[in-house]
Amino acid sequence: MTKVIYQHNWIIDSRASQHLCSNKDSFQEGTYREMSQKAIEIADGSKIASIGMGNVSIGLLCLSDVLHVPQAGGNLISVGRMIDSSYNVSFGSKMCTISKQALSVKGDQQGNLYYLRKLKNHDSAHHQQKQ
Repeated sequence: MTKVIYQHNWIIDSRASQHLCSNKDSFQEGTYREMSQKAIEIADGSKIASIGMGNVSIGLLCLSDVLHVPQAGGNLISVGRMIDSSYNVSFGSKMCTISKQALSVKGDQQGNLYYLRKLKNHDSAHHQQKQ
């Protein structure tokens, strides 16, 4: 059985309209571009500023046009953006699956949130991609 570790800082969010990342170091080299501050409204109604945009890879999952929002305190994967990028997103009993062709990543429900998980090593990640 493959041991699972969680990416607790990536939340799969059905209400988010954009992917958000709080850490500039997470962006792929050469894709990050600064932009004038843009206000982003978060779930509690308050506003925080995005200051850049780029692509982020989380294991085998590649997110494009991710907003850099240092004040976010975490990272969001937008279900709507994933669907717009031809991914299938499904929610089941305590689990979420994001898939496209042979790629499949999962998230697990913890409380009211779904956290992205990944497998512990590259061999396991290859196995997960085939499932």
